[in-house]
Amino acid sequence: MFAKQWGNLVNHILLPIPTKLSKGILVTPTVHGNLLIGPNSCRVKEKDDLATTKAGKQEVYAGARKLNYKDDFVETLVEQTKFADYLDKTGKWQEIVEKDADYGEIICRCEKVSKGEILRAIHQPLPARSLDAIKRRIRAGMGRCQGGFCSPKVLKILSEELEISPLSITKKGKGSEILKTKTKEMIKEIGVKLKDEVRA
Repeated sequence: MFAKQWGNLVNHILLPIPTKLSKGILVTPTVHGNLLIGPNSCRVKEKDDLATTKAGKQEVYAGARKLNYKDDFVETLVEQTKFADYLDKTGKWQEIVEKDADYGEIICRCEKVSKGEILRAIHQPLPARSLDAIKRRIRAGMGRCQGGFCSPKVLKILSEELEISPLSITKKGKGSEILKTKTKEMIKEIGVKLKDEVRA
C-alpha cells in the first residue's frame, strides 16, 4: 500500500487480462485515499507462511507497471473543466465561457453538463462515441430525467463531431442504434403505402 499522496493517481480499479490461474496483479484506490497494488501468487511450503519477499515485491511492482504504457507508475487524465464544480463561482465560470462559448451552453440540466464538456469527452485520446460513453465520462443523462431532455441533444452533438449520420449513433456500441429512420423518410414511406392501398 502506498501513502495517500499517490491515492489520486487512479479513480477506479485497473485490472490486467485474467489467466486460468488468477485475475492478476491490479492497481486500485482505497476508500481511505491510499493506492494499493497486488496481489501476487506463489507456492509456499507452509500454509501459514505469510512472509513478504523482495522478489515478491518486485513481481507486484512489475505487474502494476504493465497496466500503463508509459514510464510513469500510472497514467492520469488531464483535469476536465466541469460546470457542476463552479455553481458557487459564477465569476470564474464566466471567464471560462468567455474563452470558449461552448461551456456556456448547458446540455444536461439535471447533472449540469455543458456542451464544452461533451466536446472534450468526444475528442479525448480515448474518445466517447456513444450515449452511454458520454454518460459514463461526464454524467450527461444520469439525472432524474434519465436523458429524456438531453439525449437528443447529445446524439446531435455526437453526429456532428464524429461526422456520421444520426442513424449511426448508438446507445452502447454496434447493434444498439438509437434511431431507425428519419421522420420525413418514414412519413414518405407511409404515404406511398397508403396510396398503394387506396389503388388496390
